[in-house]
Amino acid sequence: YDGGRAQPLSYAGMATLSDMVMSKKGLDGELRLGRALVDFKPDNLRLNIEEASFYGQPLQGHLVVDGFDDPTVTGAISGRCDLSYITPFFPAEDEHRLTGLMDFDLKLSGRIEQAREMTFSGSVQVTGGSYSSALLPEPIESFTLDLFFDNNVARINQFSGTMPSGQMNLSGRIDNLVPYLMADSMTQEKMEVAVDARMNGRINLAVVNRFLPPTGDPNVGGSAEVDISLVGNMADPASIRPRGKITLSDGSLIDSRLPEPVELFEATLRVQPDTIIIDKFLLQFSSSDIAFTGKLTDPFPYLLPVESAQRARAKRPRLQFEFSSHRFDLDRLFPEAVPGSGTNRAALPADSIPPLILPDIDGWGTFSADTIIYSQVEFTGLQGKVRIEDRRISCYDVTGKVYSGDVSGSTTIDLQDFENPHYSGEYQATGIEANDFVSRFSKFGGHIFGKINLQGSYSADGWEPDEFLNSLTMNSSAEMHDGRMVTSGPLHTAIAGLAKQVGQSFEKEQVLKALKTKISVQDGRVSLDKLKTGVGKVGDLELGGYYAFDGGIRYRGSLLLSREWTEQLMSQGGLLGGLAGLFADKSVERIKLPLAIDGTVDQPAVKLDFSALGQNLGDNLTKDAGNLLKGLFKKKDKK
Repeated sequence: YDGGRAQPLSYAGMATLSDMVMSKKGLDGELRLGRALVDFKPDNLRLNIEEASFYGQPLQGHLVVDGFDDPTVTGAISGRCDLSYITPFFPAEDEHRLTGLMDFDLKLSGRIEQAREMTFSGSVQVTGGSYSSALLPEPIESFTLDLFFDNNVARINQFSGTMPSGQMNLSGRIDNLVPYLMADSMTQEKMEVAVDARMNGRINLAVVNRFLPPTGDPNVGGSAEVDISLVGNMADPASIRPRGKITLSDGSLIDSRLPEPVELFEATLRVQPDTIIIDKFLLQFSSSDIAFTGKLTDPFPYLLPVESAQRARAKRPRLQFEFSSHRFDLDRLFPEAVPGSGTNRAALPADSIPPLILPDIDGWGTFSADTIIYSQVEFTGLQGKVRIEDRRISCYDVTGKVYSGDVSGSTTIDLQDFENPHYSGEYQATGIEANDFVSRFSKFGGHIFGKINLQGSYSADGWEPDEFLNSLTMNSSAEMHDGRMVTSGPLHTAIAGLAKQVGQSFEKEQVLKALKTKISVQDGRVSLDKLKTGVGKVGDLELGGYYAFDGGIRYRGSLLLSREWTEQLMSQGGLLGGLAGLFADKSVERIKLPLAIDGTVDQPAVKLDFSALGQNLGDNLTKDAGNLLKGLFKKKDKK
């Protein structure tokens, strides 16, 4: 001892600790020192553990402490640890449970007061491990781990885990992981945690079922094989760029909210940092099948469900694809997307999945289908092109067959306002069977047969059938060169009665010649504008009016009798007796009879007005009666 020195007391010594047992209240397990050597001198202590155990597992190492006022520690410790000892240190609410044996070898140095800046390195090997937590979809029943870490890197030499749903392997490195975990939140925001890892394995897709909403009782089946490399910043998930392959097989999906279950789905995807290549994507429903190939460019980070994606500055993804199907029934798969088709929406669940969820992407592609059913109309050999832009889906250069004829056109569905979609399009049909078309879109089926040509345009709004029909506007023209008309009910009775007066018969089936008309739809009405056609030997029919969606009808027109029928009416007694005397110049060649149809589709009232032409034979025709004839006759110079 020299009181004049800066460090007055000088000492040196050694202690041997044997059979020491240490414990702390609240912590399970004991630290047992079978033999430990302690060398000490001023501001320096060296501890060498030769024989020790903790929680029943071996422990050894050495520790050097310099500067007791501001201690600096240097040391190394290695041994084995039962991982169940760590479980109590996890948050209780997440129900963590960790088991297994961990062999470790840790080296460290640095000031105790600045523990976050200490230098450390080490390795960890875990065998016979298992882990479960409320945070995981299912427990890891067994795992092994070989890990090296230091201040700069955590290198996963190998992680292999087995779950009830499958098996997964992971290897790679993560930079700055430990400093990131030790840093405060302000510092973490400035740190980059770079990851370069590879993950591969096979899992049962049923693992996702517990994360699905209970509504609809969804159930997913199938398996997924994954071989993916991940490169990026873990602190910014939007920056991570994957590369590899994902294969889905024997997939299925049952959900009461779906119109039909997905009986089978399969997919093969090649993932690149800027592109997802879809080598195969197959879907099989009860009524339909889909085959899809293509590629999606710039999917990341735009489509990632993370706040850091910064979509305003990211590139919008672009999809290029080829879509094909043997049979695709839109009415069955997307009943809400077929407005006006008469779909019974009351039969659909109130919380039905939206029929068409369109990601915010742009794209283009082609489609082809042996059969597509839309709005109860069966199209065959349909093919065309598709463009997706700003939530607008446009189908163009579309060709196919329908009702034994050819169809072509284009259509656009604008989903910018998803609650009120807008439809527009143009169409052209050649040689389609008239009765099939009329039967589908009106209640007048069974009357007109033959090949008809149609062309026009339409627009409408809304998901609901009522919304769609009330907003529907359509303008088109139709023509038929040769066809036949089958009359029945009041219309047949009226014309047959007239035929009897001229000694003719009027069969229910009549030949139609050169039928032409304009068809328009607006304000809930289907209107015909000056429909013109020849009706067998009777004459020419001209008709205009409308059929309302509520069932009401109102048509006005005329039947221009043929020359043969006109001559016989004017030469015979009975109905038109005495008329011939009014036309000494013989200028009347054809008589025009007014025709009116009113009432409803189910109960039409047909009136063929020939009472104005005169009274029975012998009646005295007055001047007023003659005036009624004006406009009802066709002169020689007109056809």
